[in-house]
Amino acid sequence: MAQSIVGSHFQGVRELGDITEVTIEKIKEAVADNPHIKHILLVAGFPCRDLSGANPSAKGLSGKRSSLLHHALKLLRELLPAAFPGVEIEAILENVSSMKATYRDEISALCGTVPYKLCPSDVWPVLRPRFWWFSYSLDDHSFLEIEVKDGYAKVKFLGSTRDVKDFLPKLSQVALGFVAFAIFVRAETRKSLRFQPNGILQCTDDELSLWAQCGYRLPPYHYRMQNMIFNSKTNAWSTPPVEVKEKLMLFRPDYTFVKKAFGRVLSEGERTDIRESLIGNSMHAGVLATIMMPPLRCWCYIPDYVEPALLGTASKRLVGNDQSPPETRLVRAYFSFQDHRGGLILQEAGQTRVAHRPLAESFDAKQWKREAVISCKWALQHEHINALEARALLLTLRWRARSVARFSKRFLHLTDSKGALGAFAKHRSNSRNFNYLVTCSAALQLAASMQPVLGFVCAQPETQPICHRGGCLTCALKAQRLRGACWGRATNNVQDQDPTARAGTHACSRGTTQENAHQAQHSEIISVLTPIFLSVACLLVAELAK
Repeated sequence: MAQSIVGSHFQGVRELGDITEVTIEKIKEAVADNPHIKHILLVAGFPCRDLSGANPSAKGLSGKRSSLLHHALKLLRELLPAAFPGVEIEAILENVSSMKATYRDEISALCGTVPYKLCPSDVWPVLRPRFWWFSYSLDDHSFLEIEVKDGYAKVKFLGSTRDVKDFLPKLSQVALGFVAFAIFVRAETRKSLRFQPNGILQCTDDELSLWAQCGYRLPPYHYRMQNMIFNSKTNAWSTPPVEVKEKLMLFRPDYTFVKKAFGRVLSEGERTDIRESLIGNSMHAGVLATIMMPPLRCWCYIPDYVEPALLGTASKRLVGNDQSPPETRLVRAYFSFQDHRGGLILQEAGQTRVAHRPLAESFDAKQWKREAVISCKWALQHEHINALEARALLLTLRWRARSVARFSKRFLHLTDSKGALGAFAKHRSNSRNFNYLVTCSAALQLAASMQPVLGFVCAQPETQPICHRGGCLTCALKAQRLRGACWGRATNNVQDQDPTARAGTHACSRGTTQENAHQAQHSEIISVLTPIFLSVACLLVAELAK
């Protein structure tokens, strides 16, 4: 499941399979298109079930799961140096801090260094103490204070801290005296208990009752008042929702979202359990980013150390300090991410490359609301779904071309079809049927002097794609109420702006957002009849090409 999540966000990731079966040949084959690798940073978190203090039957490194540490060390010391001779290699190993001192010392002996103990609660309001073993030193880090202990070194984050209100949903608050949320762990709904879990003696009867009502999904201490959130709208206490947990771990919104698993569509409860389990087995992104800074700075990938509290706060803000509607300034922000050819917004997903090309990151679908403006049934239901999605995009362009008022406009069009996105942005396709649709699109754009700027948005559970074999729905978008900093460069707060101002159109459940402020610049007035004759000529060419 974790591999599919990573693959959905970083399509360039190469999976080597079972770590026990990794060979030098597999490593070389996986990076054959990157022959100029100069630095390698290995990050490994080996299973903790046989090491955790919460497991009374822990077997230490002799256990089947935790013994994978030996394979990680083999990868570090034998396979990678053999596959990349002369390349600088650094490593980070991570595991729970609740392990016995004997287990910790045994791992330290194998790694040849003592661990550092870090917890994100110094900066972010969540507990996650972990032991980290490094092949390098943290002594010169500007925002870390190191205190040597018996068998390990305790590290404290320096600088400012983040307020819990930055992570809570609207109309929510925490209990009086709140310090930090409990450690996130894997979730699993149970009908009964096989043994008495940790923390049950500290819970009140009401908290234990709520724990039972929730199906014993999490350890009982998660249902203590100090670890829960009160929602003023529902007037009820609950554990932090998975979206809040993602924020606290500094993940992107809906990073762990999964729609299908085990060959079927998951229910809401199954999806939530899987997402919480993925978060519970993850490293804190803020901590990991902080401890990765020394080698990245040494290798000149970053200029200097960054204050930990600033991690995860750099967001795209609304562009412009005028009185334009918030959705107009938001679209301007997206327009600033166009590729060099124009017509395609490319938010790069990190430094990952596929065939030397950057990957496009999804837009945040929750920034918009939908309103249906046109729907239809497919006349050619036998076509491939990619072609149907392309027809949905073409349908939106035709809908826009019905009104002369929409001519000579540049607008943002969001679609959840990467196939249609690539073909319509390049104005060509290897598929004959697809190429015909692209030609029709180009004809409409020339006739109406429209300039669509395309962007990709990933389908979300609350906004399912409506383009399917049954038909297509084209929607208009309205901007959501944006919380202060949104996406772009300026620092305008649009919290008091009208969130229901019309923003444009949307196809395949995502669609297009008109940018009224960005009209195409013309030196002369174009008559209405000229685009009509041009459209007829272009469509005739398209028919001949078919």
